[in-house]
Amino acid sequence: MAMTHCWFDSPCSGTGSSCASTCGRISGFLIAALLLVSAPANADDHPGAGDSWLARYQGRPFSDGTIVGPAVIPGQVKCAYYDLGGEGIAYHDADGVNHGSGMLNPVNGDPLHEFRMHEGVDISYTKSGGIDDNPFDRYQPPMRSLYVGWTEPGEWINVTVDVRQAGAYTVDIPYTANGEGRISLALDGAQPLAIIRMPSTNDRAEPVAWRQWHHWAFLADAAAMSLPAGRHVLTLKIEANGNMNLDSIVFRPASEATPAVAPPPKTAAAWTPADGANHPFGTPRGVRPGRVVWTHDPKAVSWDGWTGRWWEDRFNDQEAIDRLVSAGVGRLTDTAGEVDAWKALFREFNKKAGRGNVGYRQGEKIAIKINENNTAGHVSTNEINASPHLVLALLKTLVNGAGVPEADITVFDASRYVTDDVYQKSHAVFPGVQFVDHAGGDGRIKATFVEGAIPYSVDTHLATGLASCLVEATYVVNLAILKGHVSQGVTLCAKNWYGATSIQPDWRKNFHDYFDQKRDGSPSRLTFVDFMGHRNLGGKTVLFLIDALYADDLVNGPPRRLWTMPPFGGAWPASILLSQDGVAIDSVGIDFLRSEWPNLADLAYCDSYLHEAARAEAPPSVSVYDPERDGTRLKSLGVHEHWNDAIHKQYSRNLGIGDGIELVYVPAASGPK
Repeated sequence: MAMTHCWFDSPCSGTGSSCASTCGRISGFLIAALLLVSAPANADDHPGAGDSWLARYQGRPFSDGTIVGPAVIPGQVKCAYYDLGGEGIAYHDADGVNHGSGMLNPVNGDPLHEFRMHEGVDISYTKSGGIDDNPFDRYQPPMRSLYVGWTEPGEWINVTVDVRQAGAYTVDIPYTANGEGRISLALDGAQPLAIIRMPSTNDRAEPVAWRQWHHWAFLADAAAMSLPAGRHVLTLKIEANGNMNLDSIVFRPASEATPAVAPPPKTAAAWTPADGANHPFGTPRGVRPGRVVWTHDPKAVSWDGWTGRWWEDRFNDQEAIDRLVSAGVGRLTDTAGEVDAWKALFREFNKKAGRGNVGYRQGEKIAIKINENNTAGHVSTNEINASPHLVLALLKTLVNGAGVPEADITVFDASRYVTDDVYQKSHAVFPGVQFVDHAGGDGRIKATFVEGAIPYSVDTHLATGLASCLVEATYVVNLAILKGHVSQGVTLCAKNWYGATSIQPDWRKNFHDYFDQKRDGSPSRLTFVDFMGHRNLGGKTVLFLIDALYADDLVNGPPRRLWTMPPFGGAWPASILLSQDGVAIDSVGIDFLRSEWPNLADLAYCDSYLHEAARAEAPPSVSVYDPERDGTRLKSLGVHEHWNDAIHKQYSRNLGIGDGIELVYVPAASGPK
């Protein structure tokens, strides 16, 4: 059914997938979702038509080799096993796309991911990891149970049932409802036997917005009705609101006692990385190998959380943000200023790339990949996207410090839209810089793609095109955002590459093969490693940055969570991370997120892709990573480790005990070195 969810890419993710972003993603336990058929125009089809309607009904009970024959009453009528027969016969859905099977849950051979994927009814399944077993559940559904979701008013499904004994029945419904709704149950095309009010399960205390669709409840004694014996067709119709997930309608004799239901789960224990603290592995990169610089100025941002929009000039100190970037590039190289810092950065990169000990040369193109995931057009939004002030600060240091001509710089997010707040601020200062996005227009250039540019290490359903501006560039800057993400747990520099591929702006149309870590922590192939090592993505990156000015726990929505860990003390983090080591910077980003929010959605084992990338030549999963399919296997893409604790934030190089990460803190008072 066609309700928008946000699992964001997905959402958005999967389970979700995803999706965020990302994305939109929904998990919930399908409430007895059998939808009321609209009455046909035939004169015989009046309320109470019963046998005449049933005689003409062309649907048939669902069967897949394991499920055979009608659903039995008394018993549980599972919504996902609605009848065969298609649109207008077995069901009616607002669109013909299954937004769960084959989309939120990607096509990867898992039967739950592909269940009835070519039909219009939207189906997903309950997932663990704080999704459908979250602390806000009032009822604990079984995991990996199919349900119907994305529901909208007017949609319905038919289920053939076998009522073994005529009599009075009571209905119980396990469900979620993000807002109060109503459903109806009818038999054999007649008037509804019951119209049932579905209380909202929305909880204001829920910190994860997309999880409002996953608050399971058990509506006991939802309705009472008298059923005749024999074979019938039960119709469930969404009468009002939608926004529900429905697993089943449970029919029990009215004489039976109300069943006890499973209690909600307890809050999950915080995830502890399996490799522990200060155990580095991989080959560090950069002028100062393994160095990640963290610049911080509490005065850089000042949004109060409700007045206006977070990106407005009155809430962002451009000069302070400029200093954060300038200080960061200087400290990465231990040079006296931006000019020398960029010379050192380019020389280090070119030596590693086999181009000699040379710096930037006129005519070489630079592409800056920003994160505009939460956009639907050029109009500015209050959702968390690239900071317009940080984009401008980066352009200032490239043009004024590195000496790159404006015409040789492209700022892009090929799968999304560069919003007015980002474009207008930078264009006013640097009119020669090009901006590329999915649609073009309004001063932006429409993205084109080099198809087949990234075939991946193995066959997938993923988009294989790469943005032409990226392929044509000599250097790349990856400007990511520090925030959580359903399914993958975090979205940092590695995931930021996804928007450089030829995906669609509608996350539902995209695949996310090998994006998610295994929920038990066992090693597995992960696509992010291909991104990090591909010659046109991580292979061209001269600088990685993570925007932590308004870092947040969610992938979408406006910034909303102030940070409590030292030195933030209940304020926005107002920080920027910089590095030449793509593995190291994401490792640090994960440490910040997991320490501030230990129960972040899907956080467990979110560092799996870094384990693979740091040991790409011999990864824990024993996968072969060759993203160009040219026979050249990737080698270590950087160094990974976790800090000692959230107070001291020290890595092995800080402690002088190993050749891992060095986190260098540059507070505002220090200024550029």
